[in-house]
Amino acid sequence: EQLWKDLLRDSVEINGEVLAGESFHGADRIMGKLTQQILSSNALLQENCKSDWKLTRITEAQAVSYARDILLASDRTRSGGDSYFCAENL
Repeated sequence: EQLWKDLLRDSVEINGEVLAGESFHGADRIMGKLTQQILSSNALLQENCKSDWKLTRITEAQAVSYARDILLASDRTRSGGDSYFCAENL
């Protein structure tokens, strides 16, 4: 898949930790770290929810799907580099 090929050429920073795609299992580590971040953010949101209704806790499978969607949306091949430009200017 093209996303995996692109991840092997790129580095991704997630909360200050830079993960190089070219490193040992780099693409897998990027996917795993992003999935972990999604799960921990959801858990933190659950804990801090002050509403009368509780938010639904997302499953690990959903977090993997969300991580894949995020990486696909920011993939240089699909976005033509626009996502990199936007992220750089945030």
